Amino acid sequence: MQTGTPLEGCGEFFTVPGTDELDRKIAQGLFAPPSNNPAQPWVLERYLYQKFKNNPSVVNEHVSFPSFMSGKANGSVGRLYDVHKSIQDALVAEGSINTQSQQALENISLLHQNLIGLDEQIESASNGVGLASLLQTKQALTNQLRSLQVTYNNLNTTYRNQVSAGLQTAYALNSTVPAFHLYETNEKAFNQIYLLSLMQQGGELTENQVLTLQAIAQQDPKTGGPAVQAALSLLPECAKPQTPQVYSGKTEQEYLDEWSESANRGQLAASKFGDQRIKISPNPAHSTFTVRGPWTGEGHLSLMDLQGKLLLSKPFWGNEVVAELDANIPKGIYLIKILSDDGSEYLEKLAVQPK
Repeated sequence: MQTGTPLEGCGEFFTVPGTDELDRKIAQGLFAPPSNNPAQPWVLERYLYQKFKNNPSVVNEHVSFPSFMSGKANGSVGRLYDVHKSIQDALVAEGSINTQSQQALENISLLHQNLIGLDEQIESASNGVGLASLLQTKQALTNQLRSLQVTYNNLNTTYRNQVSAGLQTAYALNSTVPAFHLYETNEKAFNQIYLLSLMQQGGELTENQVLTLQAIAQQDPKTGGPAVQAALSLLPECAKPQTPQVYSGKTEQEYLDEWSESANRGQLAASKFGDQRIKISPNPAHSTFTVRGPWTGEGHLSLMDLQGKLLLSKPFWGNEVVAELDANIPKGIYLIKILSDDGSEYLEKLAVQPK
C-alpha cells in the first residue's frame, strides 16, 4: 500500500537490476524460515515477485525465475501485486492530465493577480474613456478566468473518473485473491476496507470496519503478516488498540491450542473494558458458546468474521446469552460484539474449532 521513494538502502531491492543467491533460494522454495514465523516465506515471495515485475529483464538470469513468476501469478502473491498496482495507477494522475492541470492552476493564479491590480486601477480611475477601457479589460480577464476554471474542472472530473475506475478494478481483483492462511486473509480484508473507504465513504471507516482493523492490528505480525501494521496505521488514533502488539511468534494453531487448553482447565477468556469484563465459555467453541458480562436488561449479540461479515445476530435479556454456531462455520478466529440497551459495547475474539 506504500507509495513514494523507498528509504535509502531499501530501494535497490526493487529497482536495481540483478539477482543474488537469496533470490534464487526464494524462487526455488529453498529458503528455510524460522519455524515461529510462518508469514516470512510469503513476504519474501512477494518481495521477489515485485522485484521481477519492476525489472523484467532479470527474470532470465536463472532457470527458476520464470517458473516462479508463472507459478505465483494466480496465487495470493500475484493477485495482491495486481491489486496494489491498480490502486497505485488509480491514484497517480496520468502525465498529460497532471501537466495540464498544473498549467491551468498557474494561469488561474496569474489571472487572479492581474484582476487584483486591475481593480485597484478602476478604483482610482475617474469617469470617462479610461474607466470604460479598464472595465472592458476586466471583463475579458474574467471570461478567461471562467474558461480556465471550466478546463480545470473538466480535468479534475477526468482524474476522478480515472480514480474511480481504477479503484473498482482493484476491488474486483481483491475479491479474487485466494486466501488460505491468516496473513492472506488479513491482507485481503485490509484491502477491502481501504478500498471501500476511498470509493464510498470519503476516507472514513464504519464501525464494523474499525472492529475488523482492531482485530487484525492486535495480532502477531509473524502470524498475521504485513496487514497487522497496515491495519494499525489506518486506524484513527482514538481507535488504536491500547495494549501493545505481542510478538510471540506463535502460529494460529498454537493460539487455538492454547485457548483450548485454557478452556479445558475451566478458565474463561476475558476482555477488559474499563472496569467491566466480558467472559466467553468455551473458547475455543465447537457448536455453542455462552457470553456473560456486567450488563443488565436487553442486549444484542453479533458474530462476525475478520472481514466484517455478519454470521450471527441474536437479541437477549439478562447478563448471559447462549448462542449456537452454524454447523458449516469454518475453523478460525471470529469477533463477538455485545451491544447493551444502556449503550455499552463489548468486543471479544472467539476461536472456533468444529468437531
